[in-house]
Amino acid sequence: LGYRGNGVIIGVMDQSADPLHTEYANRWLGGMNIDGTPYVLNPTHDHGTHVTGTIAGRRVGVAPGADIYNVNWAIDGVPIDNVANGYHWAASQGVRAINNSWGINRSDAALGKPRGITVTESDANYFQTAFPNMLSSFRALASSDIVQIFATGNDRVIDYGGGDIRHTLQPGILAGLPSYFPELTAHWIAVTAVGPT
Repeated sequence: LGYRGNGVIIGVMDQSADPLHTEYANRWLGGMNIDGTPYVLNPTHDHGTHVTGTIAGRRVGVAPGADIYNVNWAIDGVPIDNVANGYHWAASQGVRAINNSWGINRSDAALGKPRGITVTESDANYFQTAFPNMLSSFRALASSDIVQIFATGNDRVIDYGGGDIRHTLQPGILAGLPSYFPELTAHWIAVTAVGPT
């Protein structure tokens, strides 16, 4: 189509990303940790770099001309509701869109480990009560014409043992949030990969 993202500033809400990666280093504008500590690449993080490259990589990205900010939410001991700090910071940097490839987990007794909460396992009251700052930031960014892009989920397959393998059929709660809060709809995109990877 010829669109390259030139002149567009994109935020990546994820783990920390490598600011020196050759795919996007010349368009890296900065990063912040949601707790306000100095931003540095956590060497145990690879997802943030992967996602940033998928978005803005010069050879592999869907927007190889876009400028990039990263917001690192993966800070030990920091409540996830603090992502609101990152969203407000990104907005103040002039981002037009924020990519989100993360979700909110819950313990799954049948699975024996955490997995993403789906949109059908919650309701508006739960989200408003549990994540008031996050919801407030989503509303503020929508009113500022900033688009949120959410992966519908990173739980590819749930294996309950004994050959009972199920795909997660519903989107994660964050991807489906406009179903509870319609005022977000015009500034919300939920994306799903349908290929083998």
